[in-house]
Amino acid sequence: MAELVSFDPNVEVLGRVVLAYINSFVNKDLAEKLIGAHGIKDIDPDGWYSQQDLFNGFKDIANKLGEGAFYRVGSKIPENAKFPPYRDIYEAFEVLDQAYHMNHRNGEIGHYILKEKSDFHIVVECRNPYPCEFDKGLCLALARIYKPTATLIEEEYVAGCRKKGDDSCVYRISWN
Repeated sequence: MAELVSFDPNVEVLGRVVLAYINSFVNKDLAEKLIGAHGIKDIDPDGWYSQQDLFNGFKDIANKLGEGAFYRVGSKIPENAKFPPYRDIYEAFEVLDQAYHMNHRNGEIGHYILKEKSDFHIVVECRNPYPCEFDKGLCLALARIYKPTATLIEEEYVAGCRKKGDDSCVYRISWN
């Protein structure tokens, strides 16, 4: 499975998520221009936009700014995307898949699955076409809402890595 290749050509992303991507950059005009070159312009927060067009804009952004840009974008998702209510770190990751489905539609979009939880860590599987760095930023930012000392470790030995063509990445998020 490749990063930045939509599972289904009909998948759409909610406008507020597209705006979160753009607003995560210092140079918002450049991000708007690069995403706009793929047909995503005059973004309505409640409108729907082609995920693949967004990914094509992402590729241009990565070529200009590097893959670290994906981490920054992912880290802005918890404060900008639609989420069901949650009260703690465990509930946040239990509703992450539901939130993902609230912000994407039309076809196979993938999943986020809470695989394990304890007093000092959680393990989450990310099966979607977003870049690994995006999910690292998203998961760590979501965890740090409740656990500011949280750190993230890629659990490559468990499930592989999308960068290497695997179906998913698994991350352990720990805190003390």
